[in-house]
Amino acid sequence: MRIQSRLTEKKSKPFLLIIGVIIVLVILGLLTIKNWYNSSVNKPISNDEPIELIVEEGDTFKDVLAYFDESGLISNKLPVEVYLKLNGLSPSIKAGLYEIPEGYNMLEVIELLETGTFKPAIWVTIREGLKYETIADIFDEDLSGVTNFDKAEFINLIQNPNSIQFASTEVQTFVSSVIPAGKPMRGILYPDTYRVDQDMTTTQIIEMMVVNFINKLETNGIDYKDYVADPNFNLYDAIILGSVIEKEASAWDDRAEIAGVFHNRLDSGVALQSDATVNFATGKNDAGVNLVDQNIDSPYNTYLYPGLPPTPINNPRMESIIAALRPNATNYFYFYHTPDGQTFYNVNYSDHVNGVCRDLGC
Repeated sequence: MRIQSRLTEKKSKPFLLIIGVIIVLVILGLLTIKNWYNSSVNKPISNDEPIELIVEEGDTFKDVLAYFDESGLISNKLPVEVYLKLNGLSPSIKAGLYEIPEGYNMLEVIELLETGTFKPAIWVTIREGLKYETIADIFDEDLSGVTNFDKAEFINLIQNPNSIQFASTEVQTFVSSVIPAGKPMRGILYPDTYRVDQDMTTTQIIEMMVVNFINKLETNGIDYKDYVADPNFNLYDAIILGSVIEKEASAWDDRAEIAGVFHNRLDSGVALQSDATVNFATGKNDAGVNLVDQNIDSPYNTYLYPGLPPTPINNPRMESIIAALRPNATNYFYFYHTPDGQTFYNVNYSDHVNGVCRDLGC
C-alpha cells in the first residue's frame, strides 16, 4: 500500500504542474486580450482635426463603428466589439450632427453619441421673396453673439461676388457662370431654414445658401449648364423673371400662367408693367403703385422700360423660377388680383380695364 501511494504521488505532480501552467497561460491570455481591447478603445482615433459626424435616424452604434473602421479613423473595429461584448454594453445613440474633437478615444465617442452632445448650431429661417439686405438683417439678429457672422461683410460679398473664394469648385463655377459680371448675387440666396454651425464664416453661410439653390435646380431636373448660354432666355433671366413672379403671384397655381403673360409681353416688346419692380425701385412694399411712381426714372421701372429689370428684385422660391422657365402657353397680356386672392386674365387692354373697374373700382 505504501509503495502504490508513492507511485500515485509521483504521477500527480506533472499533471498538477500542467494544469497550473494552463491556468497561468489562460490568465495571461485573458490579461493580454483585456490589455488589447482596453488599449484599443482608449487609443485616440486617427483625426488630426475635429470631424463632423452625422447620425441619421435609425443608425446604430454598429453603423457608426463600421464607418470609423472603413474611413480609417480606427485601425480595427474588433477590439471595440470585444470590449462591448465582454462588458455587456450596447450603446444607445441619438441622431444628430456631432463634432468629434481631436484626440477623442472610442469610449469618449460612445459617451458623446449616447448623451446627444450635438455640435452647437442655430436654426435660421429665410422666407421667400426677400432682398439680401433683409436676409442680412435676419442672420445678424438670429446669430448675434453666438457666431462670427458679419452683416457688413455679408452685404459686401453679395454685392461683389467676384471677391469671394468659395471652398466648393462647383459653387465657384456656378456663380461665375450664372451671375453676369458686375451684378450682385441677388436671386440665388435660396429661401429655406438653415442650420448654421457656430464656427461658420460669413462666406460659408453664403456658400451654404447657393449650394441649396443648385440642389433645388437639380431636384427639379434643371441643369443650369443647359441655360447659361441661351441667347434668348438664360438662367439669369429666369431668376430675374422668377423674382418678379414671386411678388406678383397670389396663389400657387398662378405662377405658370403669370409667367405666360410676361413671356408674351417680352416676346412682343411690350413693357412688363410690374408694380413689384417699381416698388423695388422706390423701396415701398405696397399692393400697387400710384401714377407718380409709375413715372420715376429707374431701370427697374418696367412701366417705362420694356424688357426685364437689370437684376432680380428678391430671392424667389424654386416654383417661381420653374414657372419662368416653363410658362403656360397663353394669349393673355394682362392680369389683376382681387382682394380675395382671385386672379383674372385678359387678352386686350379694354377688357382688362373693364374688369379692374368692375372688381376693384375705377
